Amino acid sequence: MSGPPLSTIAALGERYVAELFDFSPGDARTEGDHSFDGRLGPIGPEATQQRVRRLDETAAELDIVVPRGVDERADVITLRHRIALERFQLVELESARRNPLSGLFRGADPQPYCTHDYAPVPERAEGLDRHLDQLPGWLDAALDELGDSVDEGPRGIAVGVARGLAGFFAHDLDTALPLPDHPQLRDRLHAHAGEAAQACTRFATAVAARDAHPSPALGEERFLAMLHAQEGVTETVATLRAIASAELSRLRAEFEDVAHRISPAGGVPEAIAQMEDDHPSASSLIEEAAGSLERVRQFWRERGVVTIPDAPIRVTPSPPYMRFVSAAFDPAGSLAAPDVESNYVVTPVDESMSEKEADEWLRSFNRWQLENIGVHEVYPGHFVHAVHARRQRSLLRRVGFVSGFGEGWAHYTEQLAIEQGLAEGRPLLHLAQLQDALLRACRFAATLMLHTEGVTVEDATAFVVETTGLPEFPSRREAARGMYDPMYLAYTYGKLAILDWRADLKSSPGFSLRGFHDTMLGSGLPPLAAVRELLFNPD
Repeated sequence: MSGPPLSTIAALGERYVAELFDFSPGDARTEGDHSFDGRLGPIGPEATQQRVRRLDETAAELDIVVPRGVDERADVITLRHRIALERFQLVELESARRNPLSGLFRGADPQPYCTHDYAPVPERAEGLDRHLDQLPGWLDAALDELGDSVDEGPRGIAVGVARGLAGFFAHDLDTALPLPDHPQLRDRLHAHAGEAAQACTRFATAVAARDAHPSPALGEERFLAMLHAQEGVTETVATLRAIASAELSRLRAEFEDVAHRISPAGGVPEAIAQMEDDHPSASSLIEEAAGSLERVRQFWRERGVVTIPDAPIRVTPSPPYMRFVSAAFDPAGSLAAPDVESNYVVTPVDESMSEKEADEWLRSFNRWQLENIGVHEVYPGHFVHAVHARRQRSLLRRVGFVSGFGEGWAHYTEQLAIEQGLAEGRPLLHLAQLQDALLRACRFAATLMLHTEGVTVEDATAFVVETTGLPEFPSRREAARGMYDPMYLAYTYGKLAILDWRADLKSSPGFSLRGFHDTMLGSGLPPLAAVRELLFNPD
């Protein structure tokens, strides 16, 4: 039995999602729509041009829609900025031509098949087998679409990811998808996986051989245009610099105050050393991450300031092709069945690391940072947000991810944890939270430096080291990221937006912290402008 007819905006939103899934079936699988298993989207310059044309046509239709009520207004804002951001990435950033990660993730990602138990293993293996059968030709076409020179930052990551995928397809499928009772399927999957591994190796070799140039600075005009396209907010470089500077000053003063309380004689360097000295071993990292997560979950249940849902999540090492991240939330997907587990992945020490890099990696994963990361990624950060978003009626706001609200919420919860007493009697946890906050504020300042002031990655690295006390290895990764992810200011920008909203609303009749948080989470996954509309202009 069919439901009531969709409104115009709802119909446009659902059509946008359907066309996005057709263009990028990997997005559908990530969201838990496994009717797209075994499918690869169109690839090549004509496919990219056709996608841009469809975005422009949908934007023109949206311009004449008159929304009725706050939910439709939020949907209009969300769709307008989803279109604008995707178009900016395809046209202004030329992602298909300049960023080898773009095609690689769109076509080669095996994760939804392998890390989520949405169906029996043989069914998931059949989908992956169909996928891998098409992958070699698809990757060759993605290479043809790349230019003769590519952006340096994504190039290095893409080479590592492609080689990690090759190793995974060649050696790890039996662990990820064991098929002891299906020898024919296993042999067929192994054959196609072997060909896919060779294709990934060819891709890595070809990308490594391309000329590499630093990602070009956007400049003020395009930087502000990208921020507006993504979040629907209007700023100037001057206002952004003022926001970043004020937050850095506030955090640095608090960081130094906490550090001197920990170590009156040694100050910041000694306090950081105490924090980093208390770290897991390479063999205990995953187990300790899981234990820390359970303690954090209990804390939020007791505090009662945000609804913590009963939903499954497991802690696992990141797969070889995700080793470029330290820790991440790997969602089951907003369209998945409620009992499908999400994952919290933590990157262990990698065999490619030198002894010095491995030591720095574990020190950056000290027990205090590990607990703060668990707040950000899981309780009550990304995981809790994702579970709430699944309940959103609007398909448009139930799928996708926009970093202003998504990362802003997760980063805000770290400060909320301190406000609610998680670090009481444990100043090293407060220091860890402040160091992470300083790092996010450094991202805000560094991306402005890189894209609007002509600062080099080397100078930005020194800035991160000096401001946060992090070692050079992770600091360089952070600085380099700003060149190909200019909107990573969203962590701090989004957090500060939420704090401003909270301050503005707390004197309203009937305000409660839990209600404020649950209302935001219930908005789904829209840009900041849509969340603000839902909070401040309800019908």
